[in-house]
Amino acid sequence: MSESANKDNMFMGPAFTQAVKLSCQEDVNTLLSQSTFYVCKYIFLSVNNSVDVNNADSGTHWSLLFVNRTSSEAYHLDSMAGVNRKSAHEVALKIGIMEGSIFEIPCYQQKQWFRVWV
Repeated sequence: MSESANKDNMFMGPAFTQAVKLSCQEDVNTLLSQSTFYVCKYIFLSVNNSVDVNNADSGTHWSLLFVNRTSSEAYHLDSMAGVNRKSAHEVALKIGIMEGSIFEIPCYQQKQWFRVWV
């Protein structure tokens, strides 16, 4: 399991996030219970647009999903607005965030598919 956490924050790596996105809800619940998910306040997830169950690091675009567990809200930041929206929403819903509590946050938009600016 690729994750890093301290008392308040958890950083889920690509493989963990991909497993959440592509697994059934029962398996997601097991994954989350075996991690520090339920004790952390803030979760950072790297989201990609891959649907390849065999390669967690595949996909053509990555974005960030920030989850505030204290308010049960998720915030999605995508430098190519809309490309990862579906994937981010799938992950957020699977970890218990309600549809009306998932927000797309405006951020810098990359002008080419191959050049990313932070």
